[in-house]
Amino acid sequence: MSTSNIPTVYDSEDEEVFRALEIPVLSQLNQIGLDSNYIAKPEVPKIIKQQKVEQTIGFVPTELEAVFALPLLAGSLYQAIYDHVINFITTNNVDYQANNNEIYASFFDACRAVSMKLEFVEIKKQKYIQAHRVHGDAFLLNNFFNQLTCHLQENGFAESEEEEDSDYDLNWDEEFDYENDLSMTLNLSLQPEVVSVWCDDLVNGDVKDITATLNVMTGNVTDENVEVLKPYTTELLHALFGLLTNYQNNLTVIRAVSNILAAFAQFGLMKLNEEQVLCLADTLAQWSMEKEFSFSKLIMTSEEVQKSLAKTLNLSGQPCKKLQIDVLQKIAANSANDIVQKNLSKFISTAF
Repeated sequence: MSTSNIPTVYDSEDEEVFRALEIPVLSQLNQIGLDSNYIAKPEVPKIIKQQKVEQTIGFVPTELEAVFALPLLAGSLYQAIYDHVINFITTNNVDYQANNNEIYASFFDACRAVSMKLEFVEIKKQKYIQAHRVHGDAFLLNNFFNQLTCHLQENGFAESEEEEDSDYDLNWDEEFDYENDLSMTLNLSLQPEVVSVWCDDLVNGDVKDITATLNVMTGNVTDENVEVLKPYTTELLHALFGLLTNYQNNLTVIRAVSNILAAFAQFGLMKLNEEQVLCLADTLAQWSMEKEFSFSKLIMTSEEVQKSLAKTLNLSGQPCKKLQIDVLQKIAANSANDIVQKNLSKFISTAF
């Protein structure tokens, strides 16, 4: 696999994935010193109309090799590779949805996120696993695919390549050090009024402002900042629960809000009222139940959301009369995650 290819510079927070693919972000290019001639649209996943004949599961013949493509060793079995890819994804808390030979996934890391399509293909009798960026951070996809490559190499599905030193090789993590710049924990006591700005952004900002604010908040609900956050708890909760209602189909927003609420619960910053309990239960159900695959909503379940909301309900909530206990019992019974099972079971037990 070649890692010297330059990833596509492109981003969009638009909830409609395939419309977002048509919107170049010139301002971001200017910020890193590139002009509009550098713009290249990401590869749009080919939408195939559903056939009456059942699709064969395995490597799909194709003629086009993607930017992110890993050649697999001869004799590699599809099911064995597929299982290792799914194991890698779940181990790294990546939300995903499988559809025949394709896996759609959203990968979150600090203040970055990327949505991708993984597919298993065969080009001129050579088997590959390929990744296409749907939207989000191309550099993060590069990091993700490199880690996946190492995982498959270590498990004997791909040949290990010796890295060649070159003065012209670019290290994207060094050139664009997002984590050092954006994910640093803030000492809110130095400027506590910034929390008020967060509240305003969450209520009045557009989706980009909201996402950026949530990303910063996620890493800063810490023990050191609890005392600063306490006076703003009511205002913050009002904003966060409003987002659960207004952005219920946006995984990036729902996942961030869920993680923040779990942190609030952990530090004892809140006690949920009946309306809030019902809202969290509805959100949990929405992101737990398997649904028919749809290109308009690629990721329909999230184990990370399930874990965070189950913990929040258990730590800060009490069951109420309007709560559909049977739905929560079904989620707990069907979940393969211990955190979801234990927290929901403990929460439900207080109702009897």
